[in-house]
Amino acid sequence: VGALGNLTFVLCIIIFIFAVMGMQLFGKNYT
Repeated sequence: VGALGNLTFVLCIIIFIFAVMGMQLFGKNYT
């Protein structure tokens, strides 16, 4: 697996973080 697996793992974490930040941002806007 190696580098490709690490890259995929990092991408998943980044997407998850952006999703959480986005939900919090939209939650503040719509509340």
